[in-house]
Amino acid sequence: MLYAAVGFLYAFSGLIAPWWGVLVLWTMWLALTTWVVASWQRRPWVVVISPVVAYALWGAVVLVGDWLFGWTA
Repeated sequence: MLYAAVGFLYAFSGLIAPWWGVLVLWTMWLALTTWVVASWQRRPWVVVISPVVAYALWGAVVLVGDWLFGWTA
């Protein structure tokens, strides 16, 4: 549930990032989703930490994009 909520941040990143930045963010979110789905039975703790990891990754990419490329809302 929380992982889907973090997905909204990724979905609406087009408001602060250019199209190629959103493409990078969505690629990372889909890769993380694949990792969670593939490993949730063997490692159930992955489901618990995945929203935190996804949120931190989104924040880091947006922050670095602002510093390096001047992404603004």
